[in-house]
Amino acid sequence: MNIAQLKSRLGELKTQALLFDKQHISQGHRYFDQHLFDTSGYKLTPCVEEAERNLVHALTNINNCQSDVSSVEFLLERFSSQLEALERVLADFPLSSGQTLNNKPLTELRADLKQHKAWEQRLCQLVREKELKLDASGQSKQDLIATEQRLQRCRSAINAIKYAISQRMKFI
Repeated sequence: MNIAQLKSRLGELKTQALLFDKQHISQGHRYFDQHLFDTSGYKLTPCVEEAERNLVHALTNINNCQSDVSSVEFLLERFSSQLEALERVLADFPLSSGQTLNNKPLTELRADLKQHKAWEQRLCQLVREKELKLDASGQSKQDLIATEQRLQRCRSAINAIKYAISQRMKFI
């Protein structure tokens, strides 16, 4: 993705996040690991805005050469993780009745399945890393549990998408 596409995607995410926050106002639970976003994580719109700020900050540092390579890499990695997390939450919760799995075209379902499998691989890797850190440094088990829960939600979404694809294939 180039910069214009990233900014466009962030604009779409902000619109979706506003709708999501309106529909899920009474949920009362965090959607993200507390280390991923500085904001509370109870609403998506502030998280999208934080991701935008992180992208702008990283680009400013790259353009001005104010930071070393490792800090820019850290900012870009954090932005990438934030973007993936936002997309994952918005993908798991349909924003309107027209966006249910049953109403999506087969090609879109297959694309969603591919994306969720990529997320699953990344979450599995993250779980392994957190398990190693837990053993080595005694890191809080809460981080590991939260990541395992994210992995479980991702796998549940994969199963739902696979089921929707199999149901759709019965009629073809």
